[in-house]
Amino acid sequence: MRGVDRRKVVASDQHQPYTDTQRQAVRDEIARRGDAQLQLFLSFIYYCFVRIGSELRLLRVGDLLAQTVRVPGTRAKNDKAEHVAIPRQLAALIEEHGLHSYPADFYVFTKTGKPGPVPVGKNWFAKRHRAVLAAVGNHSLNIVPSTSGR
Repeated sequence: MRGVDRRKVVASDQHQPYTDTQRQAVRDEIARRGDAQLQLFLSFIYYCFVRIGSELRLLRVGDLLAQTVRVPGTRAKNDKAEHVAIPRQLAALIEEHGLHSYPADFYVFTKTGKPGPVPVGKNWFAKRHRAVLAAVGNHSLNIVPSTSGR
């Protein structure tokens, strides 16, 4: 290509997947802390691959449909409403947490740990997740980045 500088990109070890041992250590630490809401939040990321900022943090009970999670266009990256399939593992967690028993306009993730009228702040889960990672000695791992700018 003419007029375009080609630059080499140096490989980075910054973004590495968890090992099975690290993943289990994180899960065990979250369970030890009794932080079911953090585990649910991470499960939505894992199973639905939704963005944590406006899509997941602002998820409402009414967005949890029978077989999909609805991401309204007002919160989607491309301004188009989308539906993400709910796998059976996540459906079981939704049932376990009784999420469908709350009013449709309640946010799923709140500071009380149960659906309510006020969502958590932008970095609520990032701070909690970093504390878990620090406790298990995985300071460099971070699957819940800061949501600033989202």
